Amino acid sequence: MRTKRALLAALANRRISHNLACSSSSSRNSLSSVTSSSSSSSSSCFVAVNISILDNKSCAKISFKKRLFHSATAHLKEGFDDPPPHRAHHRVVVTGLGLVTPLGCGVEHNWNEIQARKTGIRTVEKKYIHEQDLTSVGGIKVVANVPRKRSIKEDSENGNKKDAGENMFDDSKWHDDANRVAPFVAFSRDAAFQALRDANIIDNDGNIYHAMTDGSSSSSSSSRDSINIDRFGTSIGVGMGGVSDISNAGRQLYESPKKKLSPHFVPKVLASAASGNLASAWNLRGPTHCSSTACAAGAHAIGDAFRTIQRGDADLMLAGGAESCLDAVSILGFRTVRALTMAHDISTACLPLDKNRSGFVIGEGAGMLVLESYESAKKRKATIYAELRGYGTSNDAFHATKPPEDGRGARLAMVNALVDSGLAATNIAHVNLHATGTPIGDEAEFKAILSLFGEEHLRKGNVRISATKSSTGHCLGASGAIEAIFTILALRSGVAPATVGLSRPLSDILLGCASGELQDISFSAEAKRYAAMSNSFGFGGTNASLVFSLPPPS
Repeated sequence: MRTKRALLAALANRRISHNLACSSSSSRNSLSSVTSSSSSSSSSCFVAVNISILDNKSCAKISFKKRLFHSATAHLKEGFDDPPPHRAHHRVVVTGLGLVTPLGCGVEHNWNEIQARKTGIRTVEKKYIHEQDLTSVGGIKVVANVPRKRSIKEDSENGNKKDAGENMFDDSKWHDDANRVAPFVAFSRDAAFQALRDANIIDNDGNIYHAMTDGSSSSSSSSRDSINIDRFGTSIGVGMGGVSDISNAGRQLYESPKKKLSPHFVPKVLASAASGNLASAWNLRGPTHCSSTACAAGAHAIGDAFRTIQRGDADLMLAGGAESCLDAVSILGFRTVRALTMAHDISTACLPLDKNRSGFVIGEGAGMLVLESYESAKKRKATIYAELRGYGTSNDAFHATKPPEDGRGARLAMVNALVDSGLAATNIAHVNLHATGTPIGDEAEFKAILSLFGEEHLRKGNVRISATKSSTGHCLGASGAIEAIFTILALRSGVAPATVGLSRPLSDILLGCASGELQDISFSAEAKRYAAMSNSFGFGGTNASLVFSLPPPS
């Protein structure tokens, strides 16, 4: 303590001397003394300063005393003897699904499009998206945008042959407050409504059946269908957030510096806007979480929601990812790091795992899942799509935008997910790869799965490989959730999606496990091979893997 007081006194002396030296040159100042003292009753340290001020006419002395700090009389060195209580883990299942993708809206519609090997990739010629002219952005000619009812004519002009508005995103329903809510939030609303309705949690008007709270009386919660909104949370991943709105605001300020920004600007562009908006829409008072880990955000959000239910912090979680940044700033940003394809032909623009791949096609959309504790799902007699068994994460710790050539970070995430699930690589029958169509990324992920599953396992087709970005483009922060849903649907149907356009695999090893056509998944009761994995990786070296299995025996 004595040493501390001496140091403080010296510091005060130095600072005050400096201040006096910088004062008016008409005065001559001198510092008489700086002393320190402490109070035995309060353990306070004081510094007393005596200053003499001399000028041509007078001499004055000033003294003051300053308390520099206060501390408690006693410091406890140890905490509690007992650790926090151990909580039993809960099994987590998937009971609801919702999709908004470049293929259209609705889970059934998307899965039919996937099975028909359709693509949501379109040209941007003579096309405006989100009120921005994208006809000449860095030479990029293709994007994967969500088809909208308000642009049926434009979609038709660009070869998007759809029924009049069916399975298209309805802005008038989900985005009528565009001045306050960003497009990615609007996409999340539509997908969330689908998932909650699918899980039989809300009615057709969007109202929760038998909503209750922890304080509800027993009579009001007697129904098996009761949903405790205090234990129902949200976890939504967003990679880019409101970049489109930020770029528009920047242009507005540049063109009209005196024009004020909307008071809705900040809450509109936050990555957490989707998670908060959905919680408010359905009065979900449980944990609210947002993952913003680039293109792995959706998968991380699902994994974090899984952990939340697993440890007993919630009974249900609305989890997934959303993204919408088809704007000049985002497109040029990805173009600058050479991540986007420069292809003009839709049929060859996105070619994951193919030797002719040249980069990814930027997309948008949303995928939402209702995750629920197994106990809650059984109580509600809910339909269970799959069990979420494992979640693994890692970081490449290598480079901001490219993975190491051997894919060691990706492999570590997959290994961690398997360890978490209690399964082995031999239990995996299907993998939906992150594969975006970039030369470096696809090669690294292939080496990772080759190292994990082994050449023989892949050549025999014991594990089927799909890269569904060939159909949807790369929906960035939403892709992990969208592909998790495709993985679940593949498990349920026994059919692995085609990697559309794959004709020249980057390795002949892929000939036995990946295809441009649909593949039957090789389940095996003997080998207990009835689980699937979904991978998502992102800039910054972040990696996430999710392991799903068929539902637990009833």
